[in-house]
Amino acid sequence: MAIEFEFIIIVGYGNIDKIFLDYEKPFWVWSEGGIKFAWSPDELSHRNDWTKGLVSVEEVEGSKHVLCAYICGPEAVVMEHCSDEEVAEGMTKLLRQFTGDASLPYPCTILRTKWASDPYFCGAYSFLNLNSNVGHQCDLSCPVPGSCDPVPPILLFAGEATCAGYQSTVHGSRISGIREAERIVQLTKQFGGPPPKL
Repeated sequence: MAIEFEFIIIVGYGNIDKIFLDYEKPFWVWSEGGIKFAWSPDELSHRNDWTKGLVSVEEVEGSKHVLCAYICGPEAVVMEHCSDEEVAEGMTKLLRQFTGDASLPYPCTILRTKWASDPYFCGAYSFLNLNSNVGHQCDLSCPVPGSCDPVPPILLFAGEATCAGYQSTVHGSRISGIREAERIVQLTKQFGGPPPKL
């Protein structure tokens, strides 16, 4: 268990959110592409609001009137605590700045994720930082106790952080969930039912 606990402590766990902006009438030409914010160090040094964490604004596939903005880092956490009106104001101000069009409308509605504020998630995705590696992910995918122990596993780990090479992805979460479900099926067959109580 010490190995799994070590990785849980050292794995990078980031904040990223999506902000969906719904407009009554789109002001953009569909499929011309989104906006990628490329802040210079000087621009970043003069910005002190949550919008400096914005990475991009993209068109939403299948919708002609919704845009999706991506925000990451500590600014995502700040944005989560803002009111919808403050978020709409910040997004509109930034879009007007980047497009040069002061007449851009405010969105009718916004919908956003709040992963960092959610008590069950406390963030969005794992990532390998300087202190972690793929070996840690493999270690974290092992049940406790391990397969060489005389006691059957009682603690199984799933989630994108446990799927080597697929951290930060939905398919990593799915693959690891299937892996652990199959492990439970095999253990159930091995013991002819649930594992014995200790």
